[in-house]
Amino acid sequence: MKNVSIIMLAMCTVIYAGSVPFAQETSCAGLYSVADALYKQGKWSAANQVGRHALTKAQSSGAPYESRAIKSMVLLADLKRDQGKPAEARILCSAARDAATKRFGPNHPVTINTLIKLGDLARRQADDETARGLYISAMEAARGDDIDVASALVGLAGLYKKEGRPEPAEDLYRRALEVYETTRKYRPYLDENIAQTCCDLAGINRERGDYAHASQDYRKALAKFEPADGANSARSADTRVILGDTYLDWGKPARAERQYRKALAAYESLRGSGDVKAAITLKRLGDLYLAKGNYPKAERSYTQAVAVLKSCMPTCDDTLSAALKALADLKLKRAVSEKKGPLYEAVLAILQ
Repeated sequence: MKNVSIIMLAMCTVIYAGSVPFAQETSCAGLYSVADALYKQGKWSAANQVGRHALTKAQSSGAPYESRAIKSMVLLADLKRDQGKPAEARILCSAARDAATKRFGPNHPVTINTLIKLGDLARRQADDETARGLYISAMEAARGDDIDVASALVGLAGLYKKEGRPEPAEDLYRRALEVYETTRKYRPYLDENIAQTCCDLAGINRERGDYAHASQDYRKALAKFEPADGANSARSADTRVILGDTYLDWGKPARAERQYRKALAAYESLRGSGDVKAAITLKRLGDLYLAKGNYPKAERSYTQAVAVLKSCMPTCDDTLSAALKALADLKLKRAVSEKKGPLYEAVLAILQ
């Protein structure tokens, strides 16, 4: 496996550098594998170039319905989705669905997967009824215990949640979770699906004020994210922030602070102290210290957050405004509490 990875990395490097003659000598399957590897590395531009070459090669050779050609269409659709172009992604995914139906039939996993992806894209464009129909079609085409059924259930649950119907949404999430956990024994990569579904369930519980079960679900998600990504991964840090918010809502500030501090350490480890998410977490810590009456710690947290957010303008203007206001309010409150300093004197002058 290690040798295969080395060869694949070499292929990625050559094609990414623009060696088209080499690419022309590669099969559609090989090109797809390279494009997929580039996509997973976050090299979207290179992945798009190689993926399109794989698709063009398949079409020019008279094999547009080859498995790898269809997967190349899906990969290109995923790229467009990640680039914030859902309309273009739907066109590509629709072509993949039609090709998969012709090549494999309506009940094949590849075909079903394209239906689910189309449903997800329709949801992104707020085309909820189309999404609902696609998810239901996918469920009808798949077996009852198949992971594709679980993915369709998650999609439908998301629609119910959006409509303000938490009970049917929770039921579908739990059914999906049961399928994922049953199948996970043979497919360990499903830990990511399990973790995300746990987060979805936690969100429902948090909204209804059931903070005990919400925190339990978030911790279960962390138990899946961390072995796969590491304790300092972005997903683990994001989940810790939401878990901290949940503890705060639950009236457990000490637990919230622990989660915020772990998230902050992860963000700084990943991207340095100038990261926007680190700054937002510092703002949360400032709010927490302020509520506890620890003004010095609150001021330090707010000041650090403001310094980072100022460097990120104008993309963080709203968050910066909130942090600046919190810092100003804190300084005023601290001045009045300590009864000294220019701010306190200014307040006295106004009152007199």
